[in-house]
Amino acid sequence: MIFKRIKPYLPYMHKYRREITIGITALLMADLAGLVIPWLLKMVVDALPNNPSSSDLAAFGGMLFAVAIVQAMSRFGWRKFLFGPSRKVEFDISNNLFSHFMLLDRAWFLKQKIGDLMSRATNDLRAVRDFVGLGLLILVDCMVVILSCVGLMLWINPSLTLVVLIPLPILSILFFKFLPEIGRRHEAVQEHLAKITTHVQENLAGIRVLHAFVQEENEKQKFDELNREYIQKNLRVTRL
Repeated sequence: MIFKRIKPYLPYMHKYRREITIGITALLMADLAGLVIPWLLKMVVDALPNNPSSSDLAAFGGMLFAVAIVQAMSRFGWRKFLFGPSRKVEFDISNNLFSHFMLLDRAWFLKQKIGDLMSRATNDLRAVRDFVGLGLLILVDCMVVILSCVGLMLWINPSLTLVVLIPLPILSILFFKFLPEIGRRHEAVQEHLAKITTHVQENLAGIRVLHAFVQEENEKQKFDELNREYIQKNLRVTRL
């Protein structure tokens, strides 16, 4: 199911595969540095009862500083090389969408709501950008952190690690169970946002008619109701 959602964007992402590869590499380095820092602190704490020399402490401090620098540079790298391509993918899809609109005849546009098309060309594309950039970041980050942390935990104390991991299969089942419902509710939010955009566009296009028939207050109330519904639909997503 997840692959089906990602598949349409793979050709766009393939175009920037070099930047994305650099970004993922930087993300891996940042995650590994985040694991090394606590380990170095553990070594310092374990060495304190043995009265380490000032040179030993300085060496630990230098290593901590070096790892922190690597982590900071890596974070800058994945922000640049993961979020950058996501904006380029958004730009490419936007250009293709506009080119496709130019090929459609007038009869098709007469059947569509302009506000809905505007929403698809703006809000939906921003959602795609977040999916490509932030979604890829979260996916890789979670995989690396989980695998590396579990590996270190098993090395330190296997029995305690197995006890800690008992709820993990249950959480995974619950996640995949609720994933379709999350998708449906998020889609409902996007569709309602299209309704709001359509409402605003139609009111702006027919503002003279609204003034002529003194419908300003009625339209304000409708707009308020649409926004309240939009808030409720977003809350339904967050509650789940």
